[in-house]
Amino acid sequence: MKSSCKIFVVMSVLMGFALCSSFAQKGKSAKSVDSTIVSQGSLPVEVTKSFKKRFASATDVVWRLIDGNFVVECVVRSVPTEATFQTDGIWLSTTEELDPNSLPSPAMKSVNSYFPKCTLNSYKRKTDNNKEITFIVGVYESQNIKKKLETIVWLDKTGAVIQTIEPEEPAETVAAASSDEESTSSKKTAKQESKTKKEKDGNMDGNPIKISENELPYDLLRWISLRYSDYNYKEVLYMEDPDFEDEGNLYRIKMQRSGVGQSAHTTIWFTRDGEFLKVDDSHRTVDELQKVAEEAMAAERARIDKDDDKTTPKGRANVKPKEDAPLLIAVDEEEVPPEYIAAFKWKYPKVKERTWNEDAEGNFRAFYTDQAGKNEVFFEKTDSVRWLETKIPIADLAKVPFSMRSAVEKDYPKQVVINRAWNVKSAVEKPYTIIELYNRRDYSTETLEFWQTGKLKRKIVSEQAKEQEKVEVNTKEVKTSKSKDKATAKEEETPQVVEVLNAPEEYMAALKLKYPRVKDVTWGKDEFGDWVAFYTDQAGKNEVFFEKTDSVKWLETKTPIADLNKVPFSIRSAVERDYPKQVSIKRAWNVKSAVVKPYIIVELYNKKDKSTTTLEFWQTGKPK
Repeated sequence: MKSSCKIFVVMSVLMGFALCSSFAQKGKSAKSVDSTIVSQGSLPVEVTKSFKKRFASATDVVWRLIDGNFVVECVVRSVPTEATFQTDGIWLSTTEELDPNSLPSPAMKSVNSYFPKCTLNSYKRKTDNNKEITFIVGVYESQNIKKKLETIVWLDKTGAVIQTIEPEEPAETVAAASSDEESTSSKKTAKQESKTKKEKDGNMDGNPIKISENELPYDLLRWISLRYSDYNYKEVLYMEDPDFEDEGNLYRIKMQRSGVGQSAHTTIWFTRDGEFLKVDDSHRTVDELQKVAEEAMAAERARIDKDDDKTTPKGRANVKPKEDAPLLIAVDEEEVPPEYIAAFKWKYPKVKERTWNEDAEGNFRAFYTDQAGKNEVFFEKTDSVRWLETKIPIADLAKVPFSMRSAVEKDYPKQVVINRAWNVKSAVEKPYTIIELYNRRDYSTETLEFWQTGKLKRKIVSEQAKEQEKVEVNTKEVKTSKSKDKATAKEEETPQVVEVLNAPEEYMAALKLKYPRVKDVTWGKDEFGDWVAFYTDQAGKNEVFFEKTDSVKWLETKTPIADLNKVPFSIRSAVERDYPKQVSIKRAWNVKSAVVKPYIIVELYNKKDKSTTTLEFWQTGKPK
């Protein structure tokens, strides 16, 4: 009996230790559990369906819930892949981890230019739901190779650098560095002596690259123009500098005072992003330079005000131009639907402070301020919310492309000046530039949109300018123009062809040769005396055009598109993008031709003024 009691006690103690050990293990593992991980069983049905449809062969699947979106990590055809889905199942982006050696040549060239001594470590390709491709490249700069600290560079598909994320040293490394402060100090002293010697010898570290001032960031150019307006650029280098070894490559700029026999006595250092680091100026301190900059900005404002006063009619000095601003209501972020906030964070994860407005239709737009100024972010809401476009102000109007400024000078009188300008990045079309013009004489504004090639995209006349035109136009002329518009519209709706029963034999022979099975043909003559044949099939009324030189030959056939939804999406979206809401597609035709590739004719109808416009597109969707 006693022995059985001892056994029971021993077993109880062992079980107690086992339970304690088990709870201790659970406690440890609980700390290491990633709180963002979610099980596949808890995913919304729409997310699961969308994932399986897009990544049917995925393995090693792990799901996370981040900023209101579901992010999956998996392996697709041996490629580590990460994808983001909205809660309603809409796919947002896919990021693939690829071989660094497969980085496209434009991006490779850009990386080698900005980081000449770097070692390529990683390469990811991100594809957004708007088909925008971004390259995310990880490099070890020369000063970080031993520490294995990776600099992340984001580039667009052309190789242009979007942003650079500097590496952060681990806390242990920082602590170790601080504990060895004396050693570090002596090393810095030695390095400084070495640098001084090299400068005396005329040498520099980092294989500096000579560049043009036109390649410098805007903020950097603005900083210099305000403080050194009477100086010229003598030398611009993109290089490493031992004094700023943590910055990696930076800009070192030598300035020379204008005039004969002047020496370069000013050197300025900036980070690769254009942030000011240091100035070596024997004549002025940084505080004195700041005063010069403030005076220059005050002079700019005074000059603008003076120019405005010169063109202001007497008695109207206090009248301000009316702005065609949309009705927007400021709202607190707490009142903004969470899907808008999630869409913003997905697009701009690093932006912390933002404000929101709501328009009359209940759509929200966000504003955030950076070095360029106040940026405006637009969203589109259908089944979900997605980023549509961002307007980025051009603070220095001298940076508006020359082709656009010269177009304004050429097409507008002197009293019309560029008032404001924005670069626009869009999810649905190529980047473009918006320019707001201001007429100093009548206080009207007009907005022009240009593609970045300098070609005009769209002209938007303000309501104020339209009202001014109405006042200047005589009532009789208005009535006349309206009647002419109606007559023109009727003419365009019915082709200038007089239908007859029979055509010359050679035309009928040419039609029978081209369309031997067609019956019930009617003929007509156009205004040039050429014959056109008409026949009806399931699509509708077809038009067959002929050309007569020495003989008659088929030229082209217009076949109506009965269902306008069958007009290619690229053409329909181009119309929606480039024309106001009151303009819609009224009719469309497919055209087969003997001399050019097949194309499509689209007839637009303006519900407001009853006018029509005809557009021609190649079947690829490009304008003909």
